[in-house]
Amino acid sequence: MNQISGNSIAWLKTTEPDAITPTANDLDLMVLVRLVRRRLGVILGVTALVTLLSLPYILSIVPVYQAEARFLVTPVLSVEDGQPAEVFVMSDEVERLRARTVVERVVDRLNLTGKPEFNPALAPVTGLSRLHQRISPADAGPTPPGDATSRAVAAVYGRLSVWRQTENILQLTFRSTDPEVAAAVPNAIIASYVDEVTAHRDARVTEALDQLRLRAQDQAARTAQARADIAALRTAQAGVAGGSDAAADETQLTMLNQQLADLQARRADLAATVATVEANLNDNGPAPLNETAAVTQLRQSLDRQERDLAHLTSLFGDGYGGVQTQRAQVADLKDAIRRELSNWAASMRAQLVHIDQEEAALQAKRGTAQGQLTQLSAGELDMANLVARADDQATKLDTVNDQIRLLETVLRRPAVNVDVLTPAAVPLWPEGRGRKVYLLIAILGGAVLGLTCAGILDLTDRAVRSPRQLAADPSVLPVGLLPQSRRTGRARTRPATDTRLTHAADRLVRGIAASSGGEFPSSLLITATRRGDGCRFVAAAIGQALSANGRQILIVDTLPQRRRFGLSQAKDKRAGFAEYLRGQVNIDAAMRRDPATGQMKMSRGTGPLPPLYDDAPIKALIAAAAARGLCVVIIGTPPRDSVSVDRIAGAVSQVLLVTRWGRTPRDLVAQTLDELREQHIGRILTVINRVKPRRYALYNVHTPALLTGPKRSNSW
Repeated sequence: MNQISGNSIAWLKTTEPDAITPTANDLDLMVLVRLVRRRLGVILGVTALVTLLSLPYILSIVPVYQAEARFLVTPVLSVEDGQPAEVFVMSDEVERLRARTVVERVVDRLNLTGKPEFNPALAPVTGLSRLHQRISPADAGPTPPGDATSRAVAAVYGRLSVWRQTENILQLTFRSTDPEVAAAVPNAIIASYVDEVTAHRDARVTEALDQLRLRAQDQAARTAQARADIAALRTAQAGVAGGSDAAADETQLTMLNQQLADLQARRADLAATVATVEANLNDNGPAPLNETAAVTQLRQSLDRQERDLAHLTSLFGDGYGGVQTQRAQVADLKDAIRRELSNWAASMRAQLVHIDQEEAALQAKRGTAQGQLTQLSAGELDMANLVARADDQATKLDTVNDQIRLLETVLRRPAVNVDVLTPAAVPLWPEGRGRKVYLLIAILGGAVLGLTCAGILDLTDRAVRSPRQLAADPSVLPVGLLPQSRRTGRARTRPATDTRLTHAADRLVRGIAASSGGEFPSSLLITATRRGDGCRFVAAAIGQALSANGRQILIVDTLPQRRRFGLSQAKDKRAGFAEYLRGQVNIDAAMRRDPATGQMKMSRGTGPLPPLYDDAPIKALIAAAAARGLCVVIIGTPPRDSVSVDRIAGAVSQVLLVTRWGRTPRDLVAQTLDELREQHIGRILTVINRVKPRRYALYNVHTPALLTGPKRSNSW
């Protein structure tokens, strides 16, 4: 199954692939091309406007050069013994590098206030600067020297970048229009940073040295005074024999104090135990922790008896004899425990009395020892105090002298170790994009904005552009297109000289005839959605096409008299449609033949047109024209301007609605069709007038044959 036999030749045959059918979801790139072509003016205009607006900014761009320097910052090593390592925080060093004092040193060292880039007061006067001075007169005065320095510092900050690459490596980047300045500023900042840190360190160390030297002088005086006091005391005690042994007295006093402390601890323990026992006897406290073995055994026996009592009571109740006997035993044990605790408390009270007696004896001995120690020689005590004081002052003096020597060593060392890894060099080419790139970006941005505007205009375009927009309504039948005439002459000469218009008019007449069963209708109303859409022009084209085919028509013009398209002459006093409706003349007197085209025409007449309350006058006019072999073509005003047009629409065979290409709103067309459908039963014919063929072809329509006349000959 699903296999080809060996002798089959099906593998030699190929079937024709299915035709590709485009769907609504397919991407048509030609839509974008047509959009660009039909809105090319808008796109070019927006592009030119955006480019012109960006030209001042583009022309103000000057080449900017960027130079960078990389250096390593490390703390200075300390070689002094016991000297703690210096706290070194790189974030603090970055802030010191960006300090205003460092930048001011660079400004003064390189004389940046004398360069127009950093001092706007020295910049050449241009049109924009004059305009700025007129807008802000306060800025037009001379710049003070301090203000020039501040501006230069601000300009340096705006072009300077400092960041940390690694733990101790910093990078400086500076931008300037002068490549030499771009390279000089980073190197000068590094040198100024070292000078600033050194000066700050020297100032702090010098101030500390001054304070330490004053302190050393004062300490030296105190040390000398202590030594002088020792010498004076030794002189006063010369020849005096030594006193008693103070060391033995101190030893005896220490032993007595230790014994007193032990007795007091024993008394505290016994007192606490007595208090616990008494509380237990009064049933107000727990059992003592260090009670005797006899009390412990009694308590254990009591626990067993109480458990047995509880067991018997739960089994036999309180009235059982064994329960009563067991309860008596429990009471005896409790009395025994109380007696034992009372005896124990009495023995401990006796011990407390004995301890009090021993403590009194030791207190007496300690008083005697203290008296003996107090009687030691006052001179020896004073000598010891003076020696200790002199040693302390000498130690303080040595500490101050050590600090002075350490700070003097710090002054001889560099404040910070800076190793320049990559010094800033003069850049060879500018950074960033040039003016051409920004101009190209402006043009591309303008083109994108123009394309967006073109798309918005297309989306918001509600004008009639194609018969497809009108054919969506089933009661509407598009019958043709009339192109915009190539000539600007009078309308009576256009059909004879414009081949394209003549061909389109012929197709329009054939379309109208096809909608009426193959014959041109006996009566036709030509109306429009608004004035100026070209009803007279369409009527003239239809008349010329019918005249070329040998068909006679009567064109009835109900529009106000204007000299346009040769259909209505300048205000004449001859009778016309108004007089016919008022019954003043008949049809023969109201119509006349145009000598230029040979068509029968009925002008508006003089005075206002009387309103139509029914379609009887129009039907009478159509019947009279039919009796004379004429087709009636009535040029009517827009239906929204006159109710009488609705009466005419109900009397004629066909209604032709004229719309102007690219001007007539589709909403207005729908409103006019609703008004016409109230009176006219059949389908309403539509024609699009003044179509521009080249722009019409850009709207993705496939009816170009209606606008172009093929060059064919009548010969077989």
